[in-house]
Amino acid sequence: GHDVAGWRTLLDAAARGAVAAELPAALDALIDQWRTAPERAKKGMGGSPAQLAAIEARLAPRIAAAVALRALIAPPS
Repeated sequence: GHDVAGWRTLLDAAARGAVAAELPAALDALIDQWRTAPERAKKGMGGSPAQLAAIEARLAPRIAAAVALRALIAPPS
């Protein structure tokens, strides 16, 4: 994965129209990580339904934004 500086570099370049070849796959991996986070939290921390719902609620807008960006920059891999 990328750290904050790495993501900033990739996204700043994309905003200027220079989409790095690695960005689509990086977004795919990030989307997958966020989509599977509640299940991993359930297994790893034994989260309560309220905790898992909070995780899902926090991640939903992030997932939507990443999916929208992914759709804008390239067709799915």
